[in-house]
Amino acid sequence: MTEKEIKYYIEDLLLHKEENKMTWNQIADAVYDISGIRATGNKYKKQYYRLKKRKALSEIDIEEKKEGYKASDALTQANAIYRRISREETIKEIAQDCAKTISERIPFQRHSPIEMASDKEAILQISDWHYGVDVDSYWNKYNPSIAKKRVASLLSQVKYYCELNNVNVINIVNLSDLIAGRIHLTIRLNSRIDVITQIIEVSELLAQFIDSLSEEYIINYYDTLDNHSRIEPNINNSLDLESLTRITFWYLKERFIYNENVRIYENTFSDDIIAFECLGHKIIAVHGDKDKPEKVVGNMTMMTHQHYDLVLTAHLHHFSADEQNETLLISNGSLMGTDDYAQKLRLSAKPSQNLIFATKENVCESLHRLVLE
Repeated sequence: MTEKEIKYYIEDLLLHKEENKMTWNQIADAVYDISGIRATGNKYKKQYYRLKKRKALSEIDIEEKKEGYKASDALTQANAIYRRISREETIKEIAQDCAKTISERIPFQRHSPIEMASDKEAILQISDWHYGVDVDSYWNKYNPSIAKKRVASLLSQVKYYCELNNVNVINIVNLSDLIAGRIHLTIRLNSRIDVITQIIEVSELLAQFIDSLSEEYIINYYDTLDNHSRIEPNINNSLDLESLTRITFWYLKERFIYNENVRIYENTFSDDIIAFECLGHKIIAVHGDKDKPEKVVGNMTMMTHQHYDLVLTAHLHHFSADEQNETLLISNGSLMGTDDYAQKLRLSAKPSQNLIFATKENVCESLHRLVLE
């Protein structure tokens, strides 16, 4: 391991000490086993508190620092990450470094290659997980622990219906907003963990979800930019490049580098528009923050100069289905369910994600709204 990889590994152990129920001496032994560096448990205890202090300072400073970073500001983790995210290649490096570190701790098993021999395929919409937010109200309870349980429920239901429909290909359409982000004050107040931790943890949660499915199915994976993952809260000052969603894409590419059953695709038109074919049907998908439901079909058709059989969206946190000039429009629910913002608008919705089954004759032979309570 390089010095950088050892550093990431130690910090990951320290940040997840309580979750993994490790003692300081066990952490010292784990570091020794992986790197050959021998130190006392007390050293890592002190490093832990320094790390926590640095993260706390980072959260305080994060609202004040947007540009003009100086070398003296290198104390905070947030500033270091933001400077690195200013270039596409560094986003890739961040994701790959994290994925390699996690892969050494939690390696995926090699799965036998699966042959494509089916006249039916599944299309799974995932979106609006808002990992990191903490909701505790009459209408809903949600936090990272509950998010993981709902993803486990989603995995179980997807496997059940895919077996029932005798498919061996699942097209996963990640419409994003998988993290809570920091774009609104209410979200920041309700978030339990910082945005960097959010994107790394949810990327690994998604990776484990995909890995489990790839034991039995070929996975075609697509994703898009969103609004909650942007670094700059003010949308008018935000650049597409400065989106944490990009970390997830490169993280998964590295995590599944040896898995022949997982195929990760880049977008043809732009980073915020997914387009692919499923059994001869043309499908296009967007997060939904830039397109009103009544206009998205027309916008995508005119913008790309193509007709589509199915348009997929998310963002609004509730299920809906419509048809416009022989184009189906299906909107995904959220994993989170009702949050404080929706409550203030007098809106509520059950947590859910959509699973569609397509045949050569019908792009939506059946549609399952998978409720995840």
